[in-house]
Amino acid sequence: MFRRVVTPLTSFARLAAQPSPHVFTVPRLHSTNTHVPPLKFRVLNFYVIAPIGNIEHEMNCHRQVLVSMNMFGRVYVCADGINAQVSGVIESCDSYEDFVTSRFPSQQIIFKRDLAPEHAFPTLKVKAKRLVPFDADLGQRGISLSPVQWKQKLDDIAAGADNTVVLDVRNSYEWDLGRFEFTHRPPVLEFKHSDIETFPELSNADKKKTDVMMYCTGGIRCEYFSVLVKKFGFQNVYMLEGGVQNYGAVVGSHRWQGKLFVFDRRNSIPVGSDPTPVVGVCHHCQSPTEAIHNCCNIDCNALHLSCTHCWTQFRGCCCAECTKANRVRPIELFQNSQSPLGWEQGPPPGFADINRKRFLHSSGK
Repeated sequence: MFRRVVTPLTSFARLAAQPSPHVFTVPRLHSTNTHVPPLKFRVLNFYVIAPIGNIEHEMNCHRQVLVSMNMFGRVYVCADGINAQVSGVIESCDSYEDFVTSRFPSQQIIFKRDLAPEHAFPTLKVKAKRLVPFDADLGQRGISLSPVQWKQKLDDIAAGADNTVVLDVRNSYEWDLGRFEFTHRPPVLEFKHSDIETFPELSNADKKKTDVMMYCTGGIRCEYFSVLVKKFGFQNVYMLEGGVQNYGAVVGSHRWQGKLFVFDRRNSIPVGSDPTPVVGVCHHCQSPTEAIHNCCNIDCNALHLSCTHCWTQFRGCCCAECTKANRVRPIELFQNSQSPLGWEQGPPPGFADINRKRFLHSSGK
């Protein structure tokens, strides 16, 4: 989808006038979840793959703009580009999009947007950091499939196509909460430990004839992992453009099951507006659930699915052993929160972070 830019840069004109590595303009892409009730805040996610010559200068430009508009979130900058997840009032997010587009006018940036009742991040972090945990030659990436093209490929599999493999290149706990049909659980707990040989779907696949499709939350992980798959010898490598977030905004929930895990205070969001089957099961009792939590044992903190009954019974912990740990967050701190979003990924801006306090178990250990 294309949207005409109407928000003036005004106070950001001086920053936008700074040297940019690009010299011509193309339309930018936007994906918007239009099925969320009108709310004051917006969560904005995007990435840009483009050479960054002066990383420190780019960081300072973004930090200055975000601070001036009271926006919070994470912005990572490296020589390959930028990866950002931020939140703010709708008008501020519009202005930040304009600023980013002015910095990279030749890039087709897919801005993934969702409305929220309050800030989705507790603080603002702008720092130099790799976009993903490993390096790759991004000139050798796979082919991007639009959400509509991705939908057609999934339908082809459902109709009997047997030369296609679909990889989920997220963390395993993300798959537990929600996933596309025809996928297997990622073989590693975290994406940073992924490599080609750990995906059994690829072990006996014909590297010349097999179509390898892959997806992640917003698209950035596929940009890198597709390079590794091609380097391994596969010739037909495809990635979902803009990730599941973009797919949900453009296509909806077609062949998606469950909810989508997100790395902010919301923890999870629906994909599209239509109901989807619950695929998550409680880590303790195996009953259906879509509630995902961090273990209340501060020294564990493992993300796990837990139904309301078991979350209370295990005091927010992932196992009985963790309930006896020396530093356990009292679940009453979360139950008594007046915030419409969870506190496990941090409090609203300006509030003390109960996740960082060194709580002791009630036994006095």
